[in-house]
Amino acid sequence: MLKNKTILGLLLALVIIGIQVTSAQAASFNQTGTVIGTINSISTSTDSTGNTIVVVTLTDTLGATQTVNLSVDNAVALGLVTKNADGSVTVNDVVGQSISIDQSLVFTDPCKSSEGADQLVGKALTDFFCGSLGVDYRTIQDFHANGFGYGEIAQACFMAQALGGDAALCESILNDKKMGDFSSLVLPNGDTPTNWGQLKKEVLRQEIKSLTNLGAIVSGRAVNNINSANNHSGNSTGGNTDIGIGGNDHGHGNGNGHGHGQGKGH
Repeated sequence: MLKNKTILGLLLALVIIGIQVTSAQAASFNQTGTVIGTINSISTSTDSTGNTIVVVTLTDTLGATQTVNLSVDNAVALGLVTKNADGSVTVNDVVGQSISIDQSLVFTDPCKSSEGADQLVGKALTDFFCGSLGVDYRTIQDFHANGFGYGEIAQACFMAQALGGDAALCESILNDKKMGDFSSLVLPNGDTPTNWGQLKKEVLRQEIKSLTNLGAIVSGRAVNNINSANNHSGNSTGGNTDIGIGGNDHGHGNGNGHGHGQGKGH
């Protein structure tokens, strides 16, 4: 009986040691910040802004299946894909090979609300504008922390959107408002606005006012890109660049047909 108890005790000790080793391995895997495993498949997809990303599925060292998203450049650096001269991507024949991916290389979609995105208005602005402008939640919150109201941010982003710009243009418009100096901004009609009201009137004159404000976004009435640079009546999409801030072209064609006056409070 004593012998059996001794054997049983040894077996229990081995089981406990095994559990501790497994736990230590899992903790080490998490702490290293590296995904290590065998490649199962590689494919391409797009993020929320339409940019190509590379999706890798692998079996990690613990036998679990993981999916890792990478930017094209990071996937090229890891030897997973080849970037062609025309910008397309060819998946390399590396299925079954081992790979180590540092978590700093893992792509996070900027339009997905980040952890801690608990400010509902900031989240609503992110969800609405991120796809068209590339402005993420942190950027929206940074704008707000720098003294801009959410309504001002919405207006600036609507204008950037209408001008075919991006998050940088939205930020430039906000900074111009803060400084009270719009001299770096040239409007499609060739004028330089002298104040915020004139800027909004000219840039958003073809938009429906009731759909281009913060309330419309929060209530879900706003329509993304309802009258963007590519949709302006009479605009050329062939590369005319009549809008510039700081010398950068933002791809806004020369718009004809302003002042449509549709009885929407323009």
